[in-house]
Order: sequence, then C-alpha cells, then structure tokens
Amino acid sequence: MQMRACHSVTLQSLSPVWASRNFRQRQHRHLLPPPNAVALKARRTHSMPPEKVEVFKSMEGWASEWVLPLLKPVEQCWQPQSFVPDSSLPFDEFSEQVKALRQRTKELPDEYFVVLVGDMVTEDALPTYQTMINNLDAVRDESGTSPSPWAVWTRAWTAEENRHGDLLRTYLYLSGRVDMAIVEKTVHYLIGAGMDPGTENNPYLGFVYTSFQERATFVAHGNTARLAKEGGDPVLARICGTIAADEKRHEKAYSRIVEKLLEVDPSGAMMAIGDMMEKKITMPAHLMYDGEDPRLFEHYSAVAQRMGVYTANDYADIVEFLVGRWRLEKVEGLTAEGMRAQDFVCGLAPRIRKLQERAEERARKMNPRGFFFFTNQTPPPPPTNSHLLVASPYPPTNQPTHLARLAAFPPPNPANPRHLPPPRVAASPEPTPRPASPPPPTHPSPPPSNPPPPPPHPRPLLSPPATLFLSSHPRGHGAP
Repeated sequence: MQMRACHSVTLQSLSPVWASRNFRQRQHRHLLPPPNAVALKARRTHSMPPEKVEVFKSMEGWASEWVLPLLKPVEQCWQPQSFVPDSSLPFDEFSEQVKALRQRTKELPDEYFVVLVGDMVTEDALPTYQTMINNLDAVRDESGTSPSPWAVWTRAWTAEENRHGDLLRTYLYLSGRVDMAIVEKTVHYLIGAGMDPGTENNPYLGFVYTSFQERATFVAHGNTARLAKEGGDPVLARICGTIAADEKRHEKAYSRIVEKLLEVDPSGAMMAIGDMMEKKITMPAHLMYDGEDPRLFEHYSAVAQRMGVYTANDYADIVEFLVGRWRLEKVEGLTAEGMRAQDFVCGLAPRIRKLQERAEERARKMNPRGFFFFTNQTPPPPPTNSHLLVASPYPPTNQPTHLARLAAFPPPNPANPRHLPPPRVAASPEPTPRPASPPPPTHPSPPPSNPPPPPPHPRPLLSPPATLFLSSHPRGHGAP
C-alpha cells in the first residue's frame, strides 16, 4: 500500500467545506450546477493489496470480543417515540404535547434550526454510509446476512444510526419551524448524489475515516445539545445528547479497530492515517443540495462554524485527539514511508491551528453577505438567474413577516408554486375616521436643527443558509 507524499497544509483546507469547494470552486459563480452533476476527480479503487485481506480475517475473533460488545441489545436501546409526543393518546392530550413542544422551540434562533436540519439531513443519508462501508474489501457483508463479525457490526451499527434521523425529523416536523418539503427533497438529492470520502474500497482507509467522522458527529451533536439547553428546550437537548452518546460509542469501536491495525501492521495503518489526513476528511453530506443552491453544504457549514457547532478548530482537536488515542508518536517498527507519515500526522494539528488563526482574522475583515428576513412586501425582482444575495430595500414595518428565500432567482414558473412570489397580506379594513385635528398655528415653526435620520434598512439577521429550510409561517404557527 502506497501513500502520496504529504508536505503541505493549505489555508483552504481549514474550512469544514473542503470537499464541496474543491470540485466546484472553478465553476462560474452564477451558473453553478448541482453538486452531483459536477465531474469528480478520478479516485483509486480497491487499493488494498490482496495479501492484506488476511489481516482482517485474522482479526475476526478479536472483533467478536472487542468490537461487537459495543453494540447494545435492541431491547435496551432507546427508540425515537420516547422523546416525542405520543400520537396514540387522545387527540386533546396529543395536541397539548405538541403545543408544549412548539412552545419550547419557538425561542430557539433560526440559525440553530439551520444547523439542526443539516444534522438531520446528514443522519438521514444513512443508506449512503452503509453502502460505503459495505464496499470495503475484506469486511463487506458478502451475502446480506453474513455471520462475519465485520458484517454483523455494519448491520447493527446501521440499525442504531437509523434512529437518529428518524427522531430529528419527527421533532423538526412537529416544531412547525421548518419547511419539511424542502428538507425531504434535500435528503432525496443527497442520497441520490452519494459521497466520495476517498477510502478507495480500502478498510485501512475506511476505518480511519469512520473513526474521525464518528468523533466529528459526537462533537456536533454535543454542541447542538448545549445550544438547545441554553435556548430553553431541555427535551431537544436530551435528544441531541442521546444521539451524541451513540456516536461516542461508535467512535470507540472504530478507533479500537485502527488501534489493532497499528499493532498487527504498524506501517500499513500509519500510512493509511497519513493518507486520509493528507487528503483531508470529507464531511459525509458534502454533496448536499436542495434543487436550487449548489453551494448548500458550504452555506450550512458557515452557520455551523459561526455558531460553534462544528468548526475548523474542532477538526484540529479531533486530529490531536486521535494522535493521542492511538499513541501515534510512540508507534515503532515503521518503514521509511511509515515514519514519514508519522511525522506528518503528529505535526498536523499545530499547523492547522496556526493557519486557522490567520483564516479567522481574514474572515473578520470580510464584508458579510447573506440571507435576510424580509417583510411580506414583495421585494423588487432581482436579475434573471442571479445567485447574488441582496438585502431588502424596504424599511421595517409592523406587518406580519415571513422568511424570504434568496438562494437563486429563476423566472417565476406558474406550474411550480415555489417559484411564485409570496402572497401579499390582505388589506386591513378602513379605520374609523378620527375627529378633525385643530388648525395649525398661523406662525410657521422653525425647522429642527437636526432633522431625523431616514428609516433604517432591515438589519441583516442571518447569513447564507439561515433561511434555507425555514417555514414561511410565523413561529409557533398552529397546532395539529
């Protein structure tokens, strides 16, 4: 097994959106195609030498003893219904539970829901992740019901993960805060697009990837739990914390596998770690798309970064954590290539942190661009096919508001209700005439020395993805 030389860390590599940028960056900014329509760079496949298959066969007994016990028996597992209103209750009781849920969520900021939807969409693309693991040589489920411990783990891991998307989707649906039709379409697109983690059907690379990714999802769900608690929704905090605990347990299993590989094949495992770190870990939802915004994952990641849910600094923390977890600095018996990979990986986290400080400084100096709340006055039509994000020219009013989506502005299509302009609010009835005011004084009033300033423009509240999935209804709208 060979690994490309690892010599540099680019500044671009510090954003959680590397993968989506790398293959779309050179496209015309205003005519970006859907992510899955862009040709990806050709990847190596089946890169593990045939003799390495025996390594995993020899580890099957160990996996049964040290990996499978990290799965929970089904009867001891939590299920989504334990966290959401019980629809089997009488209608009035069920309605009260839903109202209580909406009351808890109505004060959570819109940006929080953008991140929560992104988490849910990522979890719901589980078929893609099972497919990826089952494409790894030597550990795939050859029959669909294979008794191999690798196959047993993959099936049971999938079953445990399946609850995460189900629970988040149900909670989002009941909250009334998001447009579930857009969310569901985004999931559909993402599963159809697949993912390219760069694992080359190689279980060495695959288990390094899953170790890192499970740690990343543990961090992200843990942070959404913290933000939900701070925002006044203890139930949602418990949901996200429970999911985070699952991810932590799964991370432990995958990390054990890599640790064992370092024991039985230190150079092969070390080069695999170096290879994945040099290629950079691709986030599983990097091909996220909703039918309109080809940079949707980039926009979602920007909000996650700003809210502290998953940041470039978290990436460096995970690299540092895994270096310590696997005791990479102390691994011995390496070939020359293995030692080069060891030096690269062990020195990577400090370099990432140093470049991250520069990136954050530049980001602070950049002019913000993004989506904004609008009044329900219809804004003037933007240029055809424009992907520019603009602020409303209208001053704030006391009229009811809705969220305007500005990802792209194709010409209105009457056949598609989503392409029609938002409805105007019905005119209020004419007020009762008030008594005539007394006539003004005969002498003119002097002009004010400091005339009042003009009405301010709406303040930008959110940046790019913050209205991507949000419902057009006011917060807390209605009950079932």
